[in-house]
Amino acid sequence: MTNDLITIHSRTLYGTQAECVKARDLHRFLKIGRDFSTWIKARIDQYGFEYNTDYVAVENLSSPKRGSTKSRTQTRTEYYISLDMAKELAMVERNEKGREARRYFIDCEKQLREQQSLTANTNSLTQFFDFAKIVLTIENGQVTHCHHLPNNAFMTTRENLVRYINEPAFLSLEQVAEIAAQANDKLARYAKRVQQQR
Repeated sequence: MTNDLITIHSRTLYGTQAECVKARDLHRFLKIGRDFSTWIKARIDQYGFEYNTDYVAVENLSSPKRGSTKSRTQTRTEYYISLDMAKELAMVERNEKGREARRYFIDCEKQLREQQSLTANTNSLTQFFDFAKIVLTIENGQVTHCHHLPNNAFMTTRENLVRYINEPAFLSLEQVAEIAAQANDKLARYAKRVQQQR
């Protein structure tokens, strides 16, 4: 997830995938006057952050910049910190940039929860429709009933249905669109009812 402020990364913390930020990016955003390495180590000690729960450290090799007097590659430690740790670090800086970063992380968490909720709802509905057969009763171009059928019930194929709908004497395109809209509404209500019964 990328935003104007700080990029969110997915990393493994406490044995599961978690959303994290690079502490170096947060340090840069907060405009901390101290050296990054000194700052992050001091904050970890001062606030008791735990490795593999609040953060992970990854060592990377970095190439020297062109024209630099340092001609060898160096090891650079990246700290990936949880959003909770990032919020706390932003808050303890007690400045406007810290407040801005904290609000940003709160918004990111809210967006992630909404995405996870939407994904969970979609997955549960997909699972339901993967195993369920639904029959719609259409009278005068209107969906009047929606019924669940047992898995062993006979149903027509999609191709036969399309061929049937394409018959000029059967339904107009507008009627098909109206039926589809009604079917979506009825299926959604039906799925919600089934889900509440579980």
